[in-house]
Amino acid sequence: MNSLAFLNRTRFRIYFYRYKPFGVPLVVIFICVILFISVIIPQIQQWIAMQKEIAISEERINVLTKNLTFANKINNTAADKYLRLVTKALPVNKDFVNILAAINDAAIDASVPLNDYVFLVGSLSDETKNIRNTLPVTITITGGLPEVKRFIASLKNQLPLSEITDIQITSTVSTLTIAFYYKPFPEKVSFQPTRPLQNLTQKERFLIESLISIDISSRRSALSIQEQLVEQ
Repeated sequence: MNSLAFLNRTRFRIYFYRYKPFGVPLVVIFICVILFISVIIPQIQQWIAMQKEIAISEERINVLTKNLTFANKINNTAADKYLRLVTKALPVNKDFVNILAAINDAAIDASVPLNDYVFLVGSLSDETKNIRNTLPVTITITGGLPEVKRFIASLKNQLPLSEITDIQITSTVSTLTIAFYYKPFPEKVSFQPTRPLQNLTQKERFLIESLISIDISSRRSALSIQEQLVEQ
C-alpha cells in the first residue's frame, strides 16, 4: 500500500510539473469564459434591445412628423364643409325638420300632392351605433304609378339619405313607407398619434362627390320652385 501511495504521489508530481505551464492560462481562459457569459453577453443583449427601441422611437417620430405635415395641409374650410354635408346626409339623430323638408321639397318638385304622413318614432333614447338606424315615415300621396315614380325620383335628390321600404299603389291614392337614415357620433373617438393619418380613399371621394351632386341638385330644385312661386 505504501509503495502504491508513493507511486501515485510521484505520478502526481510528474503531471503537475509537466502541465504547470498550462495551469495559469487555463484559469485565465475559464475566468474569461465566465466573464463573457455573465457580463459581455448581457451587455450585447442590452445593446440590441436599445437599438430596437431606438428604431421604434425613430419610426414613431417619422409618423408624427408625417401626421403633422398632413394636418397642416388640411383645408379647414373644406373639411368643415364636408363634415356639414355628410352630417346633413346622415344626421346624428332623428332630424324631423330636415326629413319633413326633404319630403315636401320632393313632393313640390315632382308636382305630387301630399295627403298625410305618419312618423314611426320609436325610442327617442335610441343611441345604438348601428348605421342601419332608421326613422320610418309613412306618407300618402294623391296619384298612381306615374306620380309615385316622379316622387321617388325627386326624393333620391334630397338629403337626408332615405330608402323606400314599402309601396302600396292604387289608381287615386298611393302609400309609401320611407326609411330615413341617421347615425350618432361615437361616444369616444379613438385617436392614436403613432398611427399614420390616411387621406380619403377613392371610394370615399366618390361618395362625397355624389353627396355634393345630390345637395346641389336639391338646392337647384328649391331655387326653381321659389322662382316659380315668385313668377306666379
